[in-house]
Amino acid sequence: NMISYMEEVLATPGRRGDPPSYPNFRDQGGKYWDSRRHANTLERDLKGLKVRYIRPDKQKREWRCNKVMESARNLKFEHEGKKITVEAYFKNAYKFKLEFPLLPCLHLGSPQKNFYIPAELCEMKTQALPQSKKLGEEETAQMIKTTAVTPSDRKKRIEDSLKEISNTFKNDPYAKEFGLSVEGVMSKIPARVYDPPALAYKDQNPKNTTLVKMEIRKPGGKWDMLRDGPQGTKL
Repeated sequence: NMISYMEEVLATPGRRGDPPSYPNFRDQGGKYWDSRRHANTLERDLKGLKVRYIRPDKQKREWRCNKVMESARNLKFEHEGKKITVEAYFKNAYKFKLEFPLLPCLHLGSPQKNFYIPAELCEMKTQALPQSKKLGEEETAQMIKTTAVTPSDRKKRIEDSLKEISNTFKNDPYAKEFGLSVEGVMSKIPARVYDPPALAYKDQNPKNTTLVKMEIRKPGGKWDMLRDGPQGTKL
C-alpha cells in the first residue's frame, strides 16, 4: 500500500554495508510524518505516477499524482459552501474514521480539481517508470544484475527461445498447411574480426616530446591506461 511505499522512498541508506533505516509512519496515527523533511522528496518520486484510490465503499479509481499536500487533519477545502478538513469529510460522507489522519493527502487527478485523498486510502499501481524519473540505487543495481549477462548466456537464451518458437510452428496445423517454419538455431554469416586500434597520446611535460603508445590487451574492449603513467593532453 501507499504507506509502505512512502517508507521505502524515504528510507535513510545504511552506512558501510548496514541495512537502510525505514521511518515508521504507522505509529500513533502517522505522528512521525514531517512535511518539512519528507514532502518534497516524496512529491518528486510520486509526481506523474498513477495512484489507485480505494474508497471506503471499496470502489476504485486511478489518477495521476500532482502534489503531496498537508495531513488529512489539517488540510481544508470548500465543500457545500463551507471549509471542512479532509478527515471530517470522510467521517461525514462515508462514516469512515481515518486510522492515520496525520499522514499527508495526495492531490490526484485534474490539477484544477480538489481531489485530496488520504495516503492510507491509496496504493501504488504497477507501471513503467516515466522517462523523466531516475531509478534509485537499489533499482539500478537490480537492473544491471538482470541485464548484465555474458555473451554465451545471452546466446543460450536466444537459442532456447528460438527452439520454443520453432516447436510451436512445427505443431501448428495452420503453419504446416501454409508451409511456415522457424529455424531453431541462430544464423551463421561470414565475418572478420579486426585487430583493435592502438592509442597514442603525448605527455603534458613539454620536455618529453615522445608519444606514449597504448596497446589493447586481449580479449580487447578497453585501453589499459595505468594511473602511474604519464598524463596526456586533450586530443
